[in-house]
Amino acid sequence: WVRGHASVDSTKVYILGHSLGATLAPLIAQQAHNRLAGVIMLSAAARPMEDLIWEQVTYLSTLPGNDQYGADKLQQLKKQVDNVKVAGTRKFNVELGGPMNASESYWVFAHNYNPLKTVAKLRLRMLLLQGERDYQVTMNDFSLWKSALQKRRNVFLKSYPELNHLYQRGVGKSTPGEYMKPDSIPAYVMNDVACWVVTGLLK
Repeated sequence: WVRGHASVDSTKVYILGHSLGATLAPLIAQQAHNRLAGVIMLSAAARPMEDLIWEQVTYLSTLPGNDQYGADKLQQLKKQVDNVKVAGTRKFNVELGGPMNASESYWVFAHNYNPLKTVAKLRLRMLLLQGERDYQVTMNDFSLWKSALQKRRNVFLKSYPELNHLYQRGVGKSTPGEYMKPDSIPAYVMNDVACWVVTGLLK
């Protein structure tokens, strides 16, 4: 629809996604048959969603004063994460389900979708950005993206030491409390995106 709009240069349409939107961006680009100028991915996961959820919750359980994730809840979540691994088969326990009370069909897709394999089929320009203090999509994911895309000359990756998942500045471990504070994405992040779109490069 955007490419067909009279006010839009159809040769300069980009998609930008954050978190889950960034993780799905390669699939969206693929379904657009590469008819895009490029893809911008902020905090894109490279691993199965159920693994990220487990990692996030175990991280949160270690934070001071965060007692909502007791041993019983962690044990239940681990069972659900393991259950997701067999979603779509007879081994899947419907009563146990998966994290977030999402449907089995949701978890079949989420578990089987491999963004690294999908992105390998794309030849578009790509920009991947990551906050180094992010506990939801971590630098482990960023490292996987770097390994998968390091030989691609039209792909740029950059991480920011002081930023969390929402691209808020901070020091030390990121916490959910940070998300409650009004903040803006730093100008230097937006400048990097703009520079890359216009020049195809990063400063």
